[in-house]
Amino acid sequence: KYCHKLFINGIEATDVTIPSDITTIKAQTFDCCISLRKLVIPDTVTTIGDYAFSYCRDLTNVTISNSVKTIRANAFRYCDDLTSINLGNGITSIGDNAFTECSKLQKVNITDLSAWCKIEFTNSNQNPLSLGAKLYINDVEATRITIPSDVTKIQQYSFFNCGSLTNIIIPDTVTSIGDSAFRHCTSLTSVTIGSGVTSIGYSAFQYCASLTSVYCKATTPPTLSSSYSYVFNDNASGRKIYVPTASVEQYKNRFSNEAIEEAYEELKRAKGKQYNRLLYNLATIGIAVGFAMMFGGSLHDIIAAAVVGAVLAGVMTIGKIAKLSSVLVHVLSGLGIAMLTVVIQRVLFADLSVNIVIASSIMPI
Repeated sequence: KYCHKLFINGIEATDVTIPSDITTIKAQTFDCCISLRKLVIPDTVTTIGDYAFSYCRDLTNVTISNSVKTIRANAFRYCDDLTSINLGNGITSIGDNAFTECSKLQKVNITDLSAWCKIEFTNSNQNPLSLGAKLYINDVEATRITIPSDVTKIQQYSFFNCGSLTNIIIPDTVTSIGDSAFRHCTSLTSVTIGSGVTSIGYSAFQYCASLTSVYCKATTPPTLSSSYSYVFNDNASGRKIYVPTASVEQYKNRFSNEAIEEAYEELKRAKGKQYNRLLYNLATIGIAVGFAMMFGGSLHDIIAAAVVGAVLAGVMTIGKIAKLSSVLVHVLSGLGIAMLTVVIQRVLFADLSVNIVIASSIMPI
């Protein structure tokens, strides 16, 4: 293919901003222009035509404004050096192979996640993320995302092969997840699917090779596109789907051959455990203060006992010793903390009675 360089008033055009009186960049306008390095498309442009910038092999960075609604087929195809694109929030459609063969593309930066979720892709090669690029939102890499609450449908191929996502929360406002919406998101480890989701498309989470946990909040299992929908095929080994306790059998029937685990409520239990652990630690500190009022050995004895008490308390607190009562755990934990407390008291305070008064005021814990 014969390519050329563009010169404007005798100067090679490397960094180009399209003039503000242009509304449509017509088909093949800059096709095979090898002088372009950076491109800015202003707020007046609404359409980028077929092959408009294809084979611009030295183009590295493209900024597309919010006014652009349509990027037509093959618009940036074979831009071999393209590493980053900044997409405005007005885009509603991207044509076939618009970014195909942009093999160095690493960064797709958007400003509005809601607008991105609403782009209607008809196949994966319309989505620049399909090249394995990472998604950025306002120049921050998108690893853990929550789909905005104004989104009701995640379009097919929306995050296909996105290289950055690790955790996704889909809110209760979403009712459907399109075909291959998150397919090949190989860094994805956890997904929470809201209670409003009633349908999940073909291969929606297939080939998410790191996916270990899926939390489905809906009491009625979402419908699948077919009995061979491959929604969660080829995830991480041992991947589990957590569902409401009352719905386990329904999910087993709907998601045949999947590892359905009792209870989305496990999330709630986990949060409860964190709260209980805080209360336990407060109780332990209370017991520790009580012991602190009783000690008076040598400094070396106290330090040695403190180390032993702390180790025992730590081991039992994480539950590695079978079924010891929580009271014993607290007592031994308190013993270790108490001994450390005495050391601190002796180092920091000449008058131990000051701390005993403070300790006694905390004892009711």
